[in-house]
Amino acid sequence: MSRGTANTAGFSLLEVIMVMVLMGIIGTMGAMGFISFSQSFIVAKESQATAAKGQLAMMRMVKEFQTITTASTATASDLAYTAQRAGGTENHRVRLVNSEVQLDGQVLVDRVSGFTLAYYDTYNGAATAWSTATRLIDITLTLNTSAGPTQSLRTRVALRDN
Repeated sequence: MSRGTANTAGFSLLEVIMVMVLMGIIGTMGAMGFISFSQSFIVAKESQATAAKGQLAMMRMVKEFQTITTASTATASDLAYTAQRAGGTENHRVRLVNSEVQLDGQVLVDRVSGFTLAYYDTYNGAATAWSTATRLIDITLTLNTSAGPTQSLRTRVALRDN
């Protein structure tokens, strides 16, 4: 090899720097995608847990309300009632207190942003005040998640005939 010819084997400093910059950009984009995926997974998991909590509370209220014989207080967010069970009559109260729906003073579900009870004499009729003719109770429950979205649940309970 003569003294005047340059060694052409290997990479130049510029090529190495360009490869490192491209690897950094690709790595950053990959990390951002992974973070976004992780956040979505956490939000979905929390939403699922909130929905399960809400469904459990709704099932309990349905079971409770099916045995109602009379009500002493019946507002949009408070229902004090007498229920007929195999062991006799029992008095209970379901109401919204701050951000909790409580059954007899015990928390049934928390993180509540909305709880509404509506009373109906007939299935297709308009909502009315509680009366001896009330045959249906419409329950609407809205729960918050810490990630922002809300979970809304709604059902109607048919009261048993007395």
